[in-house]
Amino acid sequence: MYPLSAQFGNFAITAFLVYLVLRAIGSGRPGAELTQARRHALWCAVIGFFATSSSNWFDTFYQLPFDQLDEGGFWVGVGMALTPAVWLFFVYVAGQFTWPRNLKPQRSASLQPRSLSGLLPRYLALLLGLVLVCLGIALWAVRDVTALSALPARTIEREDYWAQYPEQPGIRGFTEILPLTLVFAGSIVLAVLGATFLILLRKPLPGISDHDNRLLRRTWLNRLFRTAIIAVSTLAGSLLHSKARWFSRQADKYADTATTDTMDYYNQLHDVVGQWDSVANYAVIGITIAMLFWRPPTDFEGVPKSSSNPVSRMREQLFTMQFVTCALTVLVTAVLGGLIGYEFSTEVSFSPTRGELTMLSYVGVAVFYLLANAAIMYYTHVQSRQAADLPKSHRTLPRWTYLVAGLLSITSLAVMLNPPTSWLWGVVAVRPLVALGLVALLLVLFLGFRYLVRRMTLPWDVDEDMEIWYRRVLELRALRAVTTIIVALPLAAYPFPAGTVTLALVIFLLPSAVVLERPDLARKRELAELRRTS
Repeated sequence: MYPLSAQFGNFAITAFLVYLVLRAIGSGRPGAELTQARRHALWCAVIGFFATSSSNWFDTFYQLPFDQLDEGGFWVGVGMALTPAVWLFFVYVAGQFTWPRNLKPQRSASLQPRSLSGLLPRYLALLLGLVLVCLGIALWAVRDVTALSALPARTIEREDYWAQYPEQPGIRGFTEILPLTLVFAGSIVLAVLGATFLILLRKPLPGISDHDNRLLRRTWLNRLFRTAIIAVSTLAGSLLHSKARWFSRQADKYADTATTDTMDYYNQLHDVVGQWDSVANYAVIGITIAMLFWRPPTDFEGVPKSSSNPVSRMREQLFTMQFVTCALTVLVTAVLGGLIGYEFSTEVSFSPTRGELTMLSYVGVAVFYLLANAAIMYYTHVQSRQAADLPKSHRTLPRWTYLVAGLLSITSLAVMLNPPTSWLWGVVAVRPLVALGLVALLLVLFLGFRYLVRRMTLPWDVDEDMEIWYRRVLELRALRAVTTIIVALPLAAYPFPAGTVTLALVIFLLPSAVVLERPDLARKRELAELRRTS
């Protein structure tokens, strides 16, 4: 831990930089008054969310590494617990004083009384109260956690048993966790109340109607409460995770004796660890997704009604499909991870069954992703039956994409069938038929998905080039997903170093624009080149 003075010194410097960023965002871009105000509010909300959620203060505080001195102790912990609320309050308050120059709040005479009723997001306020109650329940659940000292790395060897335990950090007891949790909860409530008070009482923005000024206040409050709800729910989940780590340390005490009774109790405690982690993960992910979709009001009078063209509607559908399917896939990944337990720990030796279940869980994620996309595509196809007889234009992806995907898949399959036993101790290869069957299943699903992409009917009246581009983007997404899972199978099923499996995500996160250029952008580029050369 860092001394308290250094912690607040870093905050002062970072806060000054954030203030400069907000000033630059608010002053440097042209646009109508309402557009500038909405843009400024959005950037403040984004900065406030990341500033509030980036402080992993609880995990830093409740764990005591083996070689770490407890500098500052309780008061450093208080400073860390205050950090999310301080950031939340600072960003939302600074946002009220960093408007674009032409939007400086000013006093204005009005014959109509200014009403503040109906501005407070009642349901979000109730949800914040409910999440605070859940935080109290999480505190009650960890009331029996006792302090545990850090343990050095050790090895247990017997005739029929061998296990290596890494260095394990110490855990603070409930008596130390309770006051800091209360400090965090109280500071979040005060930050929300203070920022709400300032947002409600600030002067109206000039050049914007009373109706739009009210909606702007509601937008600020909507995002303020959503950020606070995510911060509180994250701490509640961290409390449950800390109880799971405490159970894990209790289980390790029984691993030193190799009797049947103690090992059964050891396995039962580790099952409890997975249950507590699963509850925390599902709750936090569910609340975060709900807050992600809880949008602020959008019925502004000053926003011109833009007439969308078929190309823009097609692009919006692509974005919405990717956003929804990825969000649901993340949730399914967490559920399957909790049910099957694909993460390896040093206390549990590798077995072919464990590796096969891990691979099956990853393939299940890919199957869900492809089926979710296929369901949306089928719905789009059904809505376009009147154009079913029209010719359908399609074209294969660039050859190099198939070559790269094929090389990665073959390499991954070779690692699955012949794992590097010289690098990884205790590895037993999974059954060849299982590995080959899972890879074959993914390839069949990809081919079926590609067939559906090329046969589906599009509801938009676009030219041939845009239609080809749309179908190729969907096919590329399926190819990325299948290749990602095939590459991830051995990295997750075999005990490679922790975090190695995330390398496979690089494939999935590859933007389609890197491979496929949008036809309308290509035309603009060609016209620009012609103008330059003429």
